Amino acid sequence: MFQEITLFLVCGLGSLGQHCVMALKKFGVRVIAIEQTIPKTWDFPEFPQQLEELIIGDCRQIEILERARLQKCRSVLIVTSDEEVNAQTALTVREINSQIRLVVRSGQENLNQLLNQQLGNFFADEPTQLTAAAFALAGLGDETIGFFTLNNHRLQVVKHLVKSDDPWFYRSDKLHELNNKKRHILAHFSEPSLNFQGFNQWEANTQLKPGDTLIYVELVEEFFQGLSSSLSKSRKQRHQWKDKLKKFINRFKLELWQLGSFSLLRQVRTVILVCTILVLLLLIIGTFLFNSYYPETTLLSGFYATVILLLGGYADLFGDFQPVSSMPPWLQFFALSLTIIGTVFVGVLYAALTEALLSAKFQLLRTRPPIPQKDHLVIVGLGKVGQRVASYLNEIKQPQVAITFNPDFDRTILPNIPLIIGNLKESLTQAHLSTAKSIIITTDNEMLNLEIALMTRLINPDSRLVIGAYRKGLSERLTLLLKNTQVISSYSVPNQDAAFDGSNAISRISGCNLALARSLMKSFPKTLPMPFYQHQAQYLLRELSKFLIKAELIDLFDH
Repeated sequence: MFQEITLFLVCGLGSLGQHCVMALKKFGVRVIAIEQTIPKTWDFPEFPQQLEELIIGDCRQIEILERARLQKCRSVLIVTSDEEVNAQTALTVREINSQIRLVVRSGQENLNQLLNQQLGNFFADEPTQLTAAAFALAGLGDETIGFFTLNNHRLQVVKHLVKSDDPWFYRSDKLHELNNKKRHILAHFSEPSLNFQGFNQWEANTQLKPGDTLIYVELVEEFFQGLSSSLSKSRKQRHQWKDKLKKFINRFKLELWQLGSFSLLRQVRTVILVCTILVLLLLIIGTFLFNSYYPETTLLSGFYATVILLLGGYADLFGDFQPVSSMPPWLQFFALSLTIIGTVFVGVLYAALTEALLSAKFQLLRTRPPIPQKDHLVIVGLGKVGQRVASYLNEIKQPQVAITFNPDFDRTILPNIPLIIGNLKESLTQAHLSTAKSIIITTDNEMLNLEIALMTRLINPDSRLVIGAYRKGLSERLTLLLKNTQVISSYSVPNQDAAFDGSNAISRISGCNLALARSLMKSFPKTLPMPFYQHQAQYLLRELSKFLIKAELIDLFDH
């Protein structure tokens, strides 16, 4: 039993891993470490002597973890510099040991929450963000020495020095009287004995005196819950009205954001903004200049004159060849500048609008079908693989919706399929993921695939999940953790495509039944039962070679 609770495993011996080992050793526990290569230098000269055992190898491999006595470890700290390696190692560790505590280095908050829900007994964070708690504690003052969340309740640990004017000193004679529903005393020691003796070592009937020190845990958010429950009915209705107004404003902002993301506006909004600001500035300057130089005119007349000049009407005001003696040359030059600037910016605005309209002509001409409400397929990722999958499903008239996270995706591609472009969470919501029958993940980012898979299982546990894996390891572990999941690795996709295309070629060139051709492709190596003319056979060989299928001719007269 002693071995089971005092043995820890650390994967990755960079600077963070070494500091973790040294911190664990302060608690008197034994530490085993895994590292791919021995570092040339250690941050601590005595570091090698602190390890129970140093194993050189890949921490993602099951045999390495078993050699590190994973089954006997209390916790494993996965702190390599590669977040993908850390996630894959965490999945492998949970496969071997379903109870061990997992501490993982990862800065991806959403993925960390999903892994925590899926794996259990799991903690992950980025080391650079861990200092936030230290800054918060420092800002709270000397008394608060820690805080944590338990069952959606915020609690804090406080170290309090009792003073003579402390309200507690007058309300309670005995130490146990300080305990209530919100506060529990953990430790108490008086001024002569300042050494901490451990939790719950205090005497219940001890008399509280000034100078005593208390350490207690306190619930800090129940007050707000109680306050909300004591609100009057009118105040509750007022809060509900404010919540509805807030939701409406957020919805309006979302609509504006979606409108601003439309390609037509995105291309011209900068030009329109610059033009508007400059025209307004020139209107103000011109109006005040003409009004100040000609006192008999009004501001409205000066405004109209400036507008005429900005629209190219210089000849309407100064069209005669006779010099305008009543106007100084600089003001006449300013009037000419207004006409030139106005003409230039109107031309630029027309050019930008024309270019945007030409680039968006396909978007304006065709509208995509609506997003299905239920029993549909969701394709996440529209690279080459995703586009081909969508095309196949479209050919057999399957209801589907495609999601891409690329804002510059060519919207003329797959025009007959509903398309969603946006961030991950909003896109999955718009795709009605909770009522979909299948989700197909085809992005080339395995960490993103893992995150989407975990979110899918959280939203729709019963759906069919298909994940594209581009190398063995991370995604393939999901089949052991997520039910109703299929992983299609990159090395198996070409074989499936080749079998499909090869059977079509055999059926087309030989004239045999397509079912027979597919049966032959599934039972390689095989001899085709039908005879071919020489040129016909050579043509078939050339077609099969395009799909990386190796075939050879057999002379019937030699057999």
